Amino acid sequence: MSNDMFKIYFTGSEEQAEYVKEYSSLKDMKTELIGLTNKDTSGSGVESLPKTLKKMVFLDLPDLIITQGIEDKLVMGIEITEQAPYGYNMTQRFARCVASAIQEIPFAFILPQRKYVFYPSSDTGAWRREWRLLKALERATEIHDVPILPFFWPVDESKYRENGGLIYNKDQKFRFKHIPPSPSEDKEIKEFFDFINKVIEVALKGNNSSVLLNDTKLLERSKETGRICDYKYIDPNRLKILKLIETQNIAKYLKDNTILNETAISRFLTSTYYKKYITQRKHTLFIRPTADPLAGSRGYGDPYAGTSLAFDYILCRTNKGKSPVGRDINLILFFDHKNALFFWEKLLGNNFDLISKITSFDNLKGDPFQEAFLESDRYLRLRKDIRTFFYIADVILLREKILF
Repeated sequence: MSNDMFKIYFTGSEEQAEYVKEYSSLKDMKTELIGLTNKDTSGSGVESLPKTLKKMVFLDLPDLIITQGIEDKLVMGIEITEQAPYGYNMTQRFARCVASAIQEIPFAFILPQRKYVFYPSSDTGAWRREWRLLKALERATEIHDVPILPFFWPVDESKYRENGGLIYNKDQKFRFKHIPPSPSEDKEIKEFFDFINKVIEVALKGNNSSVLLNDTKLLERSKETGRICDYKYIDPNRLKILKLIETQNIAKYLKDNTILNETAISRFLTSTYYKKYITQRKHTLFIRPTADPLAGSRGYGDPYAGTSLAFDYILCRTNKGKSPVGRDINLILFFDHKNALFFWEKLLGNNFDLISKITSFDNLKGDPFQEAFLESDRYLRLRKDIRTFFYIADVILLREKILF
């Protein structure tokens, strides 16, 4: 039966797909592994993607996507990383989880909650730990009523000099492949595969994934891991990248922090858009990347796209708004560097006609239009960071321009 047929699409390592198949119930079913290249998921290549996959990649690409049947019904997304939890390394991957959550598709994320990191040109280092991503994942679970869960890559503290203490898979098939341990070797990894098997069981029964929230153990995992994040790691009064103000003070903020002229500021403050959306929320959060987008051709991709989305979920949706239009705190992305304007002009064309090249922010706030547009080939051909920025921002601000 086609109901028993599954596919694991992988965007990075085929060994990760093999790992999930080997230790889950998918091993006993007809399961095909399919690789997706950058050509498949960017530019004109997106046109050939199955329609259901477009729903999962409209912000960023998870490592693995499990689908069911010939119609590629979405089952779950999976991310597996051994990257050190340093700065915003982890939250940059949050967009991969959100696309799944929006579709009410379960998501599992294996990450090192702690890993030993050596300082450059030094024989010393420290255990680094992740905090913010865990709170963001908890919020995604609460807001979208679907389990979006972290699982911690196990470590051996006595072997901190070897791969930061991470324990790798000892099975012959996966040795030297930088793959997490088998479920028989570690309790946390067993829980990861137990979760996958529960999701597969729900899919086979044809039930909605929301039934997974009846499992109090899964809900408790979400809450317990979220509690690991102390408020100081998400406090907008403490983090330099954030500024929370009362919306009534936006005009003063623009005058004090940009070189916008009075006409540009007035046009924004008197616009229908400002009155319809911005003034309806008492507070506004500015996310303010100050990095040079031209340094090393870095642009504004990682970590800013996923990290901005994480702060959106953690700080701007206290009312559990399921989409940007439903948030209760405004979110303004302020790209504050002298080279930011040049970067955006070069990226999006000499005329810098940003709005017509994508769509008006006002249209993006209309949910029916938004759903259709975010799955369109026109939108998916854009760079992933641009897709994320335009999805979440109420306003995009540069020193010289304001886009709304």
